[in-house]
Amino acid sequence: MMLAAMLTNGWAQDLITPHQDNSVSGTENGHAWVDLGLPSGLKWATCNVGAENPWDYGDYFAWGETIYFSMPLNDMAYHKYVYNWSTYLDSRITCTEDCGTEKDLLRGIDDIKGTQYDAARANMGGSWRMPTLKEIHELVHECYWEWTSSYNVKGLAGYIVYKVKDASDKGKEKNSDGSVTTVGSYSLSDTHIFLPAAGFRYEFEFLYVGTLGGYWSSSLNTDSQNYVWTAWRITFGPDHPGLGSYDRCSGQCVRGVVDPSVCTITVTSNNSQYGTVSGGGLYAANSTATLSAMPYEDYKFVQWSDGNKENPRQIVVMSDMTYTAVFEEDADGIADIIAAGINIYTAGKTIIVENATEAITVSDALGRLVGKDDAQIVPAETRKFPVPSSGVYVVKIGNRAASVLVR
Repeated sequence: MMLAAMLTNGWAQDLITPHQDNSVSGTENGHAWVDLGLPSGLKWATCNVGAENPWDYGDYFAWGETIYFSMPLNDMAYHKYVYNWSTYLDSRITCTEDCGTEKDLLRGIDDIKGTQYDAARANMGGSWRMPTLKEIHELVHECYWEWTSSYNVKGLAGYIVYKVKDASDKGKEKNSDGSVTTVGSYSLSDTHIFLPAAGFRYEFEFLYVGTLGGYWSSSLNTDSQNYVWTAWRITFGPDHPGLGSYDRCSGQCVRGVVDPSVCTITVTSNNSQYGTVSGGGLYAANSTATLSAMPYEDYKFVQWSDGNKENPRQIVVMSDMTYTAVFEEDADGIADIIAAGINIYTAGKTIIVENATEAITVSDALGRLVGKDDAQIVPAETRKFPVPSSGVYVVKIGNRAASVLVR
């Protein structure tokens, strides 16, 4: 059984050219996700936690644990290789009767999504997390499931979970018998994820590898006190996918999900020695992010990687995006403005602008407005802008901008 797991966990897969998966919709923290058109908008990862390819088994986790078993065993000290109650969590639970008592580290926690006990969050990072019971129920009943004994000619069995092309195909399954009628026709070029039949771990054993699949949810079985030693999972064999609960101490696969409302904005500098940037992070979809580029002394901001020259600039967050600030050398840091005959200098915590006839705004490094003068003054007058603290500020005069260091 262990040999089978070794051979099917991705060691020999380089012999075959991987299928080009057209269903990848985006990435979060370096991991790809797919939009299956679910009512919740939830996005599902293309691979199991710990897997490099959709057909790899990845790692096996006890529910609520973030250490795992994987092949090959590089260092036993950092891998779990026995799955039973005596090795579960902090090893205080010795039998099922201890679950839910003071011996249970997870006592009183009905759902571990996004917590320190979430294997997807701990191993994938970013906003990845384990799916809830409600969400695995949605996956089973809102998609079309098709069993295969050799996904993408890899020789690995499991279920292909398709985004449905017609509402009447929701919840339908084509099992090993091959008898099903769908309105849409489905192939690997269509939007899907693949859940390999990776089996599960108990004690030292790999069980039902290539025949069954078990994928944890983040939800404890709270149907009654008699079941708190189990947690909910997707479970399937060649004949049927469904939901069930199983011993928390067993090693199951984990497939991460990411909420639809969370997008990652990455902001970088073309040269970290030329300047710094701000504004990157996680944002709700349709929210506004402010990006700022702060050049160091003797350098200037030129533009963003998409050609936009506003600094700071605001964007409406619609998806994961990366913006790079382009800096270049500038002999005096504000050459463009000086060439226009404008003088900028500081006196204490005040920025002073001379000989400017256009509207002026002053923003901090986070893009927050700290000073503004909309007047277009002819002849030019000296204008002063007090700032709250030391730091780099962006002074925008008409369409020109310069970074000013206030000490």
